[in-house]
Amino acid sequence: MLLNNIVYRHGFTLIELLVAVFIFSIGLLGIATMHSLSLKEELDNSQRSQAVMMMQEITSRMRANTKGAYATDYKTAADTLDCAVQPAMMCSDYSLAAVGDGVNCTAAQLATYDLWELACGNKVPGVKSGSASHMLDQTLSIDCAAVEGSCPAGTAHTITINWRSKASEAVDQQAGQVQTLTQTVIM
Repeated sequence: MLLNNIVYRHGFTLIELLVAVFIFSIGLLGIATMHSLSLKEELDNSQRSQAVMMMQEITSRMRANTKGAYATDYKTAADTLDCAVQPAMMCSDYSLAAVGDGVNCTAAQLATYDLWELACGNKVPGVKSGSASHMLDQTLSIDCAAVEGSCPAGTAHTITINWRSKASEAVDQQAGQVQTLTQTVIM
């Protein structure tokens, strides 16, 4: 009888193996894409956190130097901020380039130093080492509804920080999206 000579084969055929590898590779490609997107979002969130910390620090310094905030010194300093130029007075006792001290600074000098230190750092002129060093092309503006050249008590100050997203630049090979954080503070 012929029935006794049937050989049963065990295992996979080449076609089955190729289909399994194809399905597995599509899954791995999806995981790699999700990982790339999560890294991009993590970088964007890191930059936003730096902007929030910088915003809180600026607000705290303006509240500590209300005379400078009321006289629009912070607005003027933000409009003319240049990291390549060190402030005339380094208004701190801990600055490495100790030119002056915090006690003898005017409100305007303190405002200039505050913004320079936050945006540029206090180590080496021209090299950003402050909060803004983690943000690409960061700009800062401070505005108030000035009344005859001053911002009296109770006036709203609007602080705006703009930066270009590093994550968009890295992923898309483009210039990066401009991100904005704005806060209005009553002083």
